[in-house]
Parts: sequence; C-alpha cells; structure tokens
Amino acid sequence: MKRAYKLDSATVCKLVPEGKPGTYFLGEKLDDRFYVLYVGRSDACLKTRLLQHANAGIFNFFRFRMSRSISGAYKKEWYAYHSYNELKNKVHPANNGTCNCPICSCVDEFQTVLTDHNLN
Repeated sequence: MKRAYKLDSATVCKLVPEGKPGTYFLGEKLDDRFYVLYVGRSDACLKTRLLQHANAGIFNFFRFRMSRSISGAYKKEWYAYHSYNELKNKVHPANNGTCNCPICSCVDEFQTVLTDHNLN
C-alpha cells in the first residue's frame, strides 16, 4: 500500500474491483509524500464508496486495501483511525456488529476500573 493514486473516477474504476469490502485512505501529496487526512471503509463495495469521494472533490489522492471480510475491513479502519493524527474524520468508525474496537474497549474498561477504584 505504498503508492498513492489520483482520486478521480477513471483511476478508481481502473484499480478497484467491484463488490468487495475494503478500507481506504484519503489525503494529499506534498513533495512526493502521501499525507493521510481521512480513513474509511466499505462493507459492500469499496469502489462505489471511493467514487463518491472522487465526485465530492475534497481530497486529491487515495490508497486502498481490499479485505476478505467485513470484519477485516472494520478492523483495518479502526486501526488506521487510531494510528493517524489530525484526521478530518468527525466520528469514530461505526461498529458494523461483527466486532468491537479493541482500543476503545480497553479505554472503557480502564476508565471503569479507575472509577470503581475511586469510589472505594
């Protein structure tokens, strides 16, 4: 997943297979370096989702990773969401019912332990 591609309809149609789940990374290139500004996924058709972003015209470049399963796409998305700083994402990746974000689950458990400890 090293190369960033121009985010336009022609490039998406050429590179991304139809009807497959996957994760995508949107951003900009500066001095031949790709900066991730937004991460997302599609559980049904990554190509369709990327075409929507291409038509919106907000970001100029993208990377993508196909997934064998919906839960695989979700896991890659939450990992990326928690790995990059200063993303333009407004909300945490939605749970699709296949698994929970382990990073948030750990934080919730830790906060519960601290709260319980402080009450005693």
